[in-house]
This record gives sequence, C-alpha cells and structure tokens, in this order.
Amino acid sequence: MLFKVFGKKKTDDDEPEVEENPLKKMGQLSVLMNSSGRVNLQILEGLAQNCSREDFVEFIKHPVLAGSSIQAGELALRRNLKTQEANQTFIFEMDVKDEEDMTALSEALKHAIYPLIKEEGTTQAQNIFTVGRINGNDLIIPDIAISKRHAVLEMKKEVFVIRDCDSTNGTMINAFRISNKPQQIRDGDVISFARYEFTFLSPSSLYRRLTEEG
Repeated sequence: MLFKVFGKKKTDDDEPEVEENPLKKMGQLSVLMNSSGRVNLQILEGLAQNCSREDFVEFIKHPVLAGSSIQAGELALRRNLKTQEANQTFIFEMDVKDEEDMTALSEALKHAIYPLIKEEGTTQAQNIFTVGRINGNDLIIPDIAISKRHAVLEMKKEVFVIRDCDSTNGTMINAFRISNKPQQIRDGDVISFARYEFTFLSPSSLYRRLTEEG
C-alpha cells in the first residue's frame, strides 16, 4: 500500500514567516574584533549581503577605517641612532620605483577593517581611539614605519577629529600632513599613517562598498 504525506495546507489566516535578523545573533560588533582592533572583512561582507541597510547600519553604529593601500618606499634608521635605541621608528621615504613590490601588501591591507569602537570591558574613555605599533593602542599597526603612539582620533559631538602625536613619519588627511592640532575628518577622507592609507567610512558608506564590491 502506498502512502502520501501532505504538509499542512496554508490558509489566508497563517502569518507570513519573518526572517530573523542575523545580526541579533552576533551581539555587539566588538565581539568580532581581534586584539589589533580589526574585524574580518569576509564576515562583514556576509552580514551586509544577508541583511538590510538599516539593520547593518544599526549594528555597526560607528565609522570605520577601511584599508586602502600601502605606499611604496624605503625605510631607514635615523642617523646617530644608539644600539639601545633599536626599537625606534624607521624613517619612511616614498619611492615610486617600488610600487610593484607593494601590490601584494596593498591588496592584503584592503581586507583590514578597523571599527572606531572600544573592546568590551575597557575602562578607557569611549570616545578616544589611539593608533600605534605597540600593544595598548586601540588600532595596532605592527610596522616599524609606525610610531609607538602615532595618532589619536576623538569623537566630539558626533564629529570625528584626528591629531598626530608628533610621529616620525606623520599623519595625513587626503595627502595633506597634519600637526598635533585636531583636524576634522569626513566620510570618504583618506587617512594616512606613515605608508599606510585608510578610508574613513560611515556605516552607510561601508555597507554600500561591501554590497557593491561583493
């Protein structure tokens, strides 16, 4: 004897199934950050592809620094450097002849996304973000062209400003070197720390970039 199994017949009174927002399972963005303050690009791409713009923006909440490129050039120690000062920052000088050698590194940097938020459990000020090559900074770039404490970003009344910390190789906004006086940064600005370039993106701009490039 043959039997057929039929599913429940759908009626007009049945409520449509509502897809669960995948971001609710993730909790806060800070849980995705590694010890360097970085979030895996592939995870963000997957989230952007599977949720609405509104849900993604609400989850991200704050701007990010998205890796753009690494400038070609040479690194050299400062003159008259003592042996015990070997942990000093190297001077970086741009050199277009080395551009081909930096292509792979630049492509790798494009996978770096640094949200401007603090790690969970931190007791430090929530609106100040430090950039440098050593532990203790919020955004760590372990490169000898980066100073130990290179720059500081600060959120003031929903506006982000940045200042250089008298670093060896400087901080730039759209190719203009800045000083230790705070300068406002805007959505889409290119921020350079020594030879590393990042794009300052709002959550909406990040979502647009991830969905357009995905």
